[in-house]
Amino acid sequence: GKRHRKTMKSFTFALLLLIIGSAVAASVSSVKVLNVRPISKGKVAPLKANFCPLCNNLMEQAMDNLINIIANVGIAGGCSSICSLLPNQYETIACDLACEVAGVEEFGKLLDYEDPDPIYACQLLRLCPIVNGGAVKINAAAVVPKVASVGDTVTFELTWTVLNATGPGSVGVGIEDSGELDFIDAAQPGVYRASWQLDTGGDGSEDDPPMPSGRYEVDFVVCEGDCSDSHPYGGVYASARAFLTLQD
Repeated sequence: GKRHRKTMKSFTFALLLLIIGSAVAASVSSVKVLNVRPISKGKVAPLKANFCPLCNNLMEQAMDNLINIIANVGIAGGCSSICSLLPNQYETIACDLACEVAGVEEFGKLLDYEDPDPIYACQLLRLCPIVNGGAVKINAAAVVPKVASVGDTVTFELTWTVLNATGPGSVGVGIEDSGELDFIDAAQPGVYRASWQLDTGGDGSEDDPPMPSGRYEVDFVVCEGDCSDSHPYGGVYASARAFLTLQD
């Protein structure tokens, strides 16, 4: 996941919270990812090129631009004619690599996708694997500390075991209608951990005020794809809930 502070699209996270059974309430401060990493892995497959993280990152940043470019210039000029029109050098380089590997004709099919999710788009481009039968068990979901004062920074920690190999997806945490959903690559059986931080004091602006005191539900989720069932390879592998109490 990315280390910078960000707030998810409210609709996406509201949908996710409804999937895992949490009510959506007033807005709170955004959640910042600390790390998403394996603790231990099972037997590692032979090393081969993995374009899935690169493709997902590209699609997260440039999907709309790519669709507009393909609609306007077509694919006849090849990958370079499409990718060179992206606004920054990183996107152009990533696009060139992904397009050359997938093939420009497959890239052109981005126009055909309805409600394209980055991971699903990369699976259709054959740059992310499709893994059926994945299974996950959550070992621990914790809020540290469980009781804090308004203005404190709290940490959310999730540990899970991949029982059967999983496809690329997402791991996330949500509190009220704010949260973080981070990409996780296809995973072999093993134990994995993610952690995030929340500044309950906000940044002092009208858009990010201190959180009110009270008891909050904190929902954790490990997903296939984008967590929704709107695509063939998406859904929730496992979810868990913890609680945070804020005092004045």
